[in-house]
Amino acid sequence: SNAMDKHDVAYGRESCEEVLGKVKIPVLVIGVDTDILYPTNEQKELAELLKHGTYKEIQSSHGHDAFLIEFEQLNQIITSFISNKKKARTY
Repeated sequence: SNAMDKHDVAYGRESCEEVLGKVKIPVLVIGVDTDILYPTNEQKELAELLKHGTYKEIQSSHGHDAFLIEFEQLNQIITSFISNKKKARTY
């Protein structure tokens, strides 16, 4: 967890905004409404900084662990994202 906490995508480069703005592929960012480890406001900001970022949110009482439990919500969100990107061919 220390590596995750200290990772800086902009280390030795431009600002975080500039680095993320250069990502050319579609990126799906999924937040969990009750996650206090990675709050939704941070996930939304990440999606906004990514040129082709998409934000979706899982509703769950399980906090950060929802990604291990909410399979049906995750499956629907990811399947829809991939399907839409294949149709649009935006990458």
